[in-house]
Amino acid sequence: MKDVLNALTKACEIKYDLVSMKYSNKVFLSRGSAVSRYIAVVLILWGAMHGVQAEDPAVGWEDIVMIKQASMHDNSVLFDCEMGKSRKIRQVQIDWYSPIVFRVQLFAHNNPPDGTIEISKPWTVAAVHVEKMKSGYSVHSSSLALEVTQNPLQICVRNLKRKIISKQVISISENDAEPAVRVSANLEMSEKLFGLGARHDALNKKGTQSTIWVGDTASGLDTETRAPVPFFFSTRSYGIFVNSALKSIFELGKSDPGKWSATVPSVDLDYFCIAGTSPKDVLSDYTQLVGRPSLPPLWTFRPWVSLGSQMSQQEVLDLSQTIRDSEIPAGAVVLDGWKSDQ
Repeated sequence: MKDVLNALTKACEIKYDLVSMKYSNKVFLSRGSAVSRYIAVVLILWGAMHGVQAEDPAVGWEDIVMIKQASMHDNSVLFDCEMGKSRKIRQVQIDWYSPIVFRVQLFAHNNPPDGTIEISKPWTVAAVHVEKMKSGYSVHSSSLALEVTQNPLQICVRNLKRKIISKQVISISENDAEPAVRVSANLEMSEKLFGLGARHDALNKKGTQSTIWVGDTASGLDTETRAPVPFFFSTRSYGIFVNSALKSIFELGKSDPGKWSATVPSVDLDYFCIAGTSPKDVLSDYTQLVGRPSLPPLWTFRPWVSLGSQMSQQEVLDLSQTIRDSEIPAGAVVLDGWKSDQ
């Protein structure tokens, strides 16, 4: 199918990106033969029916192509970088919170974003070393090694055995009306992804696209949730937490099975990468990062009795007494509806 689309779009002078599954609707229907004009219309209709989104050719994603200099202070490494098209200067800062947890921030004018969650300073002092390489810099702790290379700027995360955990690339779209930043990385074929809050779709989020925004789950849409969480973790023992309350989009191998991405509608980016030896390590450090809840009272762990039909007060009291008499260790009786006049 891709080969056919490539041939047709070339004949019709249509720009089509098979990676992001987007096309440019800037089609010159006044040029070419009647056959090519017919094919152009068919392609646009095909894209509309299959959820392919139109993209303005003047607004595209821009990569960071050059690291101009690097400086280090305590557990923080600051890179002054240059954009590919606009040649604007942006800063990329990497802070280490532990030997397996690091934070990446993209910003301009030496003004890091505040983030949504107030994160405390590093839990333990991680010994961090920076070395200049031919293609960029090596930043490593006692457990991880980051290879920060340029053209485009990529953060390659390796463990102590030099095995690649993740290759992360930051891109920027500086549309004045709708600016956005995106971090993306590679996905392995056997990799499974979990997280993103309470949702009613598949447990394994690989192959899905989710919006981090509060919605009404009663609508029946799998994409909506009342408890969105901008965090996911992988069976390859790493996790990504995007520190933003904006309406972000997580695409986990949907348009490209070999890549995940998180897009934030902002000019700045703030995310954490946790790379442990197991998913259990990742979840433990994530909860330490964002905060752990206190232990709920004992009654919350007991069985709950949910009454779906409307019942009067006396009926509820009678049922509660029956539960006690039967020695059922119920913790709560949940009323989904009631009769206000009784």
